[in-house]
Amino acid sequence: MVITGSASEKWGLGERLKRQLVPGPGYRTHLTLSGWILVVLSLAVGGTAYNSASNILFLSLSLMLSALVFSGLLTVVNFKGLRWIISLPSELRAGSLAVMRIRVFNAKRFFPSFGIGFRLKTSAGMGKEALWMQQAIPPGQEELLLWRVRPQKRGLLKIEISGLESSYPFGFIRKQIGGVQKCALWVWPQRINYIFNPLHFGMKHWPGTMKTRLGQGDDLVNIRRYEVGDPLRMIHWKATARSGNLMIRQVADRAEDAYYLQIDSCRTLWRSEQMFESYCSLMLSLAEDLFQANRMQGYAIHDEAPIRVRSANDLHAFFDRLARLQLGEHRGRAERTRVLEWVRAEPEVNARGVVLYVGTEPAGRLVD
Repeated sequence: MVITGSASEKWGLGERLKRQLVPGPGYRTHLTLSGWILVVLSLAVGGTAYNSASNILFLSLSLMLSALVFSGLLTVVNFKGLRWIISLPSELRAGSLAVMRIRVFNAKRFFPSFGIGFRLKTSAGMGKEALWMQQAIPPGQEELLLWRVRPQKRGLLKIEISGLESSYPFGFIRKQIGGVQKCALWVWPQRINYIFNPLHFGMKHWPGTMKTRLGQGDDLVNIRRYEVGDPLRMIHWKATARSGNLMIRQVADRAEDAYYLQIDSCRTLWRSEQMFESYCSLMLSLAEDLFQANRMQGYAIHDEAPIRVRSANDLHAFFDRLARLQLGEHRGRAERTRVLEWVRAEPEVNARGVVLYVGTEPAGRLVD
């Protein structure tokens, strides 16, 4: 997801006056602590100057007030011509570090921009964080800001990005423009250690039959455009050179064992949130490894129809479903035919771990 913004917003006179009276979220001009100290000193020097009729004190008062006015004017010039692009992380996993990139471009011809920053806030309870440029942005150039976030749990993560902010040049006035951008990202479960060693096979592709999906065989089935997550070794370089786009060889697989994953959130099965979170992490880890080994056919949430997984985008859609899954949102457990194709999970008898089953036979377990 990409969010763009610009400091050169074209407003009419009425809108500008309204912004001065009712700034709105993300539009604010206020004095900093040093600015308030300067105002208090100005009042003290002004009162003393009028009582003593001292020209030196009047000159000092003029210098203080002009510093405030000049600070406001330079702040406006500092913002002029700035554009920014915010690139949100393509994926978020619980417990893993993700990076958000903010590119700020200075379109001014002569003047650099100093002291540029953003304020970011998440729903994960990490508070509001300020992100500042450590150096000036020369005219006609851009600088990159990196924001590192590590979500701690699966689910919805709300991010609030306050507009461009600066206290340049003297730190007396802090000005903020650009509004507030809000977005929501789904945090996938974290990977977890497990053992999977099934005694039964999934759908067996006997010699002479082929599975028409990206596999490990030698028979070419199709050539398609590259998708994020496809192995680079499957790039068809001749087709890439002809079309000008990255193209992937889609080959047939032979004699592979593949499975469907059955996902259930029944509260009578998973009696605690902690065990349910471990279950979600286990199914994500298993799905990712089966897909990499070309042994995953698809999945089913509750009693829905099975959904095939043919590409990395299909796999990531499954991870999004796991991120949205809530304990107890569905009652009962789904029963499937051809049970040897399905992998399901249940708590251990002592409720301390999670066991994987293929059919009725144990096929693996969670490893602490």
